[in-house]
Amino acid sequence: MFLLVPSMQAAAVEDGAYAGFFQVIYAIPEANRELNDTGELLLVIKNNKIVDIQYDDEGFVKGKVTYKLKINKDSGKLSGYFVERDRLYEGNRLTLRWQMKGVFVDEYFAGNASIYLTRWNGQTPENGMLKIATYAFESP
Repeated sequence: MFLLVPSMQAAAVEDGAYAGFFQVIYAIPEANRELNDTGELLLVIKNNKIVDIQYDDEGFVKGKVTYKLKINKDSGKLSGYFVERDRLYEGNRLTLRWQMKGVFVDEYFAGNASIYLTRWNGQTPENGMLKIATYAFESP
């Protein structure tokens, strides 16, 4: 007689909000950010998936974000990107792609993000994407 008991492996990242404290390490003048600017990005996780991102920039378009971020269940490493559509900047509509890598440690996120402009008033940059900034995230 066999007794089968399903085993559920615990995820490396638990549900909740994880703070990422960033410093701008690269920015073009049009990025509306300057070298060494700092800020906070909260990543909200449920069932090992990013379900919300909260950013302290008033231009961030809440609700117009598509998440393509993956969390490794064993290591807690994050990879992938999210797309922010219809950000208004000086009367222009932008679409930004945030390419991210990093790891969740305790209640914090450490890693980096490169931000690319993918659409400007409905037009695509010449090479498809234009890198406008890079953020480095550290936990306190």
